[in-house]
Amino acid sequence: TNIVLDAVLSFNSGGINLKNQTLTLQNNGGNILLNNGVYTIQGSAGSQVIFYGTRSVSTEGGFLEFASDVLVTVYADNMDFGSSYTAIHGTLEIAGGSVIEGGGPIYGIGSTLKYNVDLIYDRGGEWSSTIGGGYPYHVLITGFTEVNLGAGISNVPRAIAGNLTIDGNDALRMNSLGSEMTAPLTVIGNIVNNGLLELS
Repeated sequence: TNIVLDAVLSFNSGGINLKNQTLTLQNNGGNILLNNGVYTIQGSAGSQVIFYGTRSVSTEGGFLEFASDVLVTVYADNMDFGSSYTAIHGTLEIAGGSVIEGGGPIYGIGSTLKYNVDLIYDRGGEWSSTIGGGYPYHVLITGFTEVNLGAGISNVPRAIAGNLTIDGNDALRMNSLGSEMTAPLTVIGNIVNNGLLELS
């Protein structure tokens, strides 16, 4: 059975096994609170966690992991995963007009940051570092999406631990007007460019 929550989701002991179901946190205020401990949201093929509204993950000594078989999709107007207490081991999908503020999650080996926005998207906290939180493993740009990499701060290096894939009709721009990158992008793995990679 799929679960829809408007209230705070508080972890005190144990985790959640979605078993190919969907957990949706909707409206404002349905945040995640982590008490002391390590908590895992896991599942099987088809498992998904969806965020809407304005959301945040806050901690009182806890740590949250989304397992590799859980798709995390963000439609939220404003989402904050925190800088060091949320880990993505599967796929984090940025969808709609969502904005990731604050620190980005920690990305596990083999995980994917997926942009599927169908518009021009200003990169946020999800891709904000070259180490630790906000340092993605793989990056996939798809769904008629253009990512403005230099948005906000254009003089800070960006990096990807794995592969960069740009689908057809999609783009990664480092030279967008007003946010031209003056620092490098480092891709440790491969670049599969079927769309547009615009350098600065």
